[in-house]
Amino acid sequence: MDQKGFTLIELIMVIVILGILAATAMPKYVEMRTEAREATVDGLAGAVAGASAIGHAACLIDTSCDVTAAYNTGVNVTTMGGVTVDMAYGYPAASTLGIQRAMDYTAGQFNETHSTATPPVS
Repeated sequence: MDQKGFTLIELIMVIVILGILAATAMPKYVEMRTEAREATVDGLAGAVAGASAIGHAACLIDTSCDVTAAYNTGVNVTTMGGVTVDMAYGYPAASTLGIQRAMDYTAGQFNETHSTATPPVS
């Protein structure tokens, strides 16, 4: 009888090798996920900064926008890309009608979480 197949030793060796490969690849995968999340946050921070700067420039150009006025919903506004943006002291207000409109942010694009831990001292 001519039987073909793998011995138990061969199968165990393959499983051991796969386990070693998985153990070495897992930390790199976790590191890549962390780096991707950090890049997403950096991109979002860049979008906020860019929208803020563009909003400030738009307010300076718009004669009806008061750069000295505090936030007042719908009163001190400017138009950015065809969208009315609430302003506070010449910058997009920290609200849904302010910075979120300025950066064309749609609620739910990101899941916001925060930590209550004390930040490290550098």
